[in-house]
Amino acid sequence: MSLWSKIKSLFTIDDYYMKETFSLGDRPAKGTGGKQDKENSQPAKEENQADSQPKGEGQDNPKKQLQPAEPQAKQQGGFVKPKKPLKVNQLPEQDGQPVVDIHSPEIYTDLGLNLTKLKARFHIPPNTDIIIREFTIPLNPPIKGALVFMEGLASRDTINSHVLLPLMLLTNLDEQGRNLNTITIVMERLLPGNQVEEKDAFDDLVQGIMAGTTMILLDGYNKGMLVETKGWEHRTVGRPNVENVVRGPQEAFVEHIRVNTALVRKRLRCDTLVTEMFKVGRLSNVDCAVLYLEGLTNPKLIEEIRRRIKAIDTDYITDTGTLEQFIEDNPASLIPGQLYTERPDRVAAHLTEGHVAIMVDGDPFVLIVPITLWSLLHAAEDAYIRWPYASLLRMVRTLAVFMTLLLPSFYISIVNYHPEMIPTDLLLAVAASRETIPFPAVWEIIFMEISFELIREASVRIPSLIGPTLGIVGAIILGQAAVQANIISPLLVIIVALTGLGSFAIPNYSMSLAMRTLRFVFLFLSSAFGFYGLAIGVFVTIIHICSQKSFGVPILSPVSPFRPPSGDIILRRPVWQQEQRPMFMRSLLLRRQPKITRPWDPASDQYKQNQDNQNQEPNGGKPNGNP
Repeated sequence: MSLWSKIKSLFTIDDYYMKETFSLGDRPAKGTGGKQDKENSQPAKEENQADSQPKGEGQDNPKKQLQPAEPQAKQQGGFVKPKKPLKVNQLPEQDGQPVVDIHSPEIYTDLGLNLTKLKARFHIPPNTDIIIREFTIPLNPPIKGALVFMEGLASRDTINSHVLLPLMLLTNLDEQGRNLNTITIVMERLLPGNQVEEKDAFDDLVQGIMAGTTMILLDGYNKGMLVETKGWEHRTVGRPNVENVVRGPQEAFVEHIRVNTALVRKRLRCDTLVTEMFKVGRLSNVDCAVLYLEGLTNPKLIEEIRRRIKAIDTDYITDTGTLEQFIEDNPASLIPGQLYTERPDRVAAHLTEGHVAIMVDGDPFVLIVPITLWSLLHAAEDAYIRWPYASLLRMVRTLAVFMTLLLPSFYISIVNYHPEMIPTDLLLAVAASRETIPFPAVWEIIFMEISFELIREASVRIPSLIGPTLGIVGAIILGQAAVQANIISPLLVIIVALTGLGSFAIPNYSMSLAMRTLRFVFLFLSSAFGFYGLAIGVFVTIIHICSQKSFGVPILSPVSPFRPPSGDIILRRPVWQQEQRPMFMRSLLLRRQPKITRPWDPASDQYKQNQDNQNQEPNGGKPNGNP
């Protein structure tokens, strides 16, 4: 054995024992796959083939016990490749019973066949989540039926009072009603539920059960019914946890998608609001809702969102954060291409501008697409306060972005490469504060930045009662101890604190993460090349942002490419002067309000025109000439 082979064996994990012990299929004996291994595997293969043949009456015998399909294995180079499960199952021993294909969309007329097929699809037993209740409808003649629902997703009280009670005890029909089709009788006369659907595909019934509805099957009919009985537990509407406002609505989305759509419809009481539902994820099969205003939103945008969502082919979608990664334009970009919010009022406001909202069942956050870079700096409260205050707050947030992104790099560039750019008195003060520091400035700031990120992450992950206390106390103790130990200069503590406050002032969390990540990139560039490296980093970042799009909309719109602004970019104009919607959205209705919205104002042209018209009328526009 060579020296290289010995060294390689030290870093190689032999997991044969794990594979042999926990394997789901047959594995050959440990070896090199030689002649002995093949001889040992051949009898096992022949034995498996012998066991797979039916005993007694041959292959054409339809009398088989209902057993779960066992995967067959194929050996390839010491590995086992399982095949797909068998699709054909048979009923328990009953002469003349046909074969049941559990994956076929057909609904049989025989109730026993349907229940057998259903039990095979849901693996009953050992699965105990599916409740099957067989009953008899006392018609003439009596008809057997079965009721199936998912435990925990459907309301038992609704099923007992609105489904079982009418079907079993309240079957009082006149002679005319008895001549109708049985399914028509059940749907129109016996089930008082507000949503009853007739289905002719078995897969639709299975999907309905997993969605919380109740399935009803009748003996002798090849159709089924779905009754709306959803009743799982969910959180009530509460206050926003992330997007808090001082003035404005105090409602937030919850994990129930129908509650979320209702919160949006409460604010947009128009018949043009459309909610399209999609199923996403092969295993999760979660509901995904797309909301837009018909006749206002660009149809090409709606079609592109449909195309991207329908193209998702994955097992599990957890929330809008996972969905965002499947449908975003540029996954490699640090700047987010979607805006998420937990506020129904903010979703409604964006819908009126031509945007599209995307919801996922089980997630209290909603995606808004497309967006621009400026919308990531807007807060929900900007619409509820007067325009001078909103403009001032937006300028503060813009300043916070530049501080978070450039302040540490600017400090490193000046201290290491360009000290002549600062006044002499300040230069002497900086030099005096760094006189006893044994480390370079770049290592100081990296140490403080990493410490600040650790405190921030720890305060988020620990229980909420002690999280804020840990953040404040940890930052104070760590900064004070580092300064007293002559490891960090006092000026650097101020710079790191201002940088952290600037990141907290950014209203969008994804945008804040992007700025915090780019801050380290700029820090390394400035430590290596000074202002030249910082300028290169800023230039490359601007080029990258200019080339980024969000669902076909340039993310720097309407600045680049330039379009006439709508009065709501960085500075916010008065709301009565925002007559037009954003032009870059290319909505079907560009104007949102008339040019004159304050005709009562003496300073408006409309008021003066009305006064001139009244003065030209006889008697000064007043009855009988009275003032």
